[in-house]
Amino acid sequence: MIGQAVPRLMRSSAKTHLVAGGLLLATLAAPAQATLTLTVSDPKTGGIVTACNANDSATPGTIITSCSDPDFSLTLAANSVLGSPLLPAPGLSTNLTALNSFESSSGGSFPDTLTFEIMQTGLSYPAGTLSAILAVNGLLNTAGGSMTPGPVTLTAKAGANQVSNPFSMTGTLPSMPLMAAANAETDAIFAVTFTAPSQAVLGSIVITAPPGVPEPGSLALLGTALAGLGVWLASAGAAAAGRCREPNLPPERACRVDHF
Repeated sequence: MIGQAVPRLMRSSAKTHLVAGGLLLATLAAPAQATLTLTVSDPKTGGIVTACNANDSATPGTIITSCSDPDFSLTLAANSVLGSPLLPAPGLSTNLTALNSFESSSGGSFPDTLTFEIMQTGLSYPAGTLSAILAVNGLLNTAGGSMTPGPVTLTAKAGANQVSNPFSMTGTLPSMPLMAAANAETDAIFAVTFTAPSQAVLGSIVITAPPGVPEPGSLALLGTALAGLGVWLASAGAAAAGRCREPNLPPERACRVDHF
């Protein structure tokens, strides 16, 4: 406001309210901690592989685990990923860092299709478009043979919506849009078919919110905070101007005009 009469004390109070409003905004926009859960199923060994069940209760936001059954051994890492500062994003980064089929002598039988699902729940974010990147970095025969695993189907989900692709060779798909309802669970799912023993798969699924784009909820919160601050400043200035029109004010109580 230009030329508005505002007592010095009131200008200091306005600065105090602005700082307090900024702290409140940061607190409300801080992302809540999601929950990660891993489930593995193998129909050849009866369904859910309970030895592979895992969650992030001991290390919030991260699962790093190894497990096995007669057909496979697995090492997997999954992480919740936060978006831009102050913007909660339902990010999920999951890597099959090692997945190998066992020799038949261990009791395994092939072909066998295994499903590895990492679920991220407890999210809080507005509806919008996420991004998904699917990649298979290795389809190997560790015994030097010609038979490699496949197909390997990677799926990124947000609630009822998903993007999916079967890989018969290694490769990375360009980032794909993934529509998400507000607060939707996000999942990374690997369906791997081993056709023989001594095979290995390396793959990753990454789900993120587009970087640098404020989410609608955060923009609304910022607008509300600024609107409230504007109303407070306007009412404070009007009250000060009214007092400055009082006649016969002594010099120590006279108003001064500040230019902002």
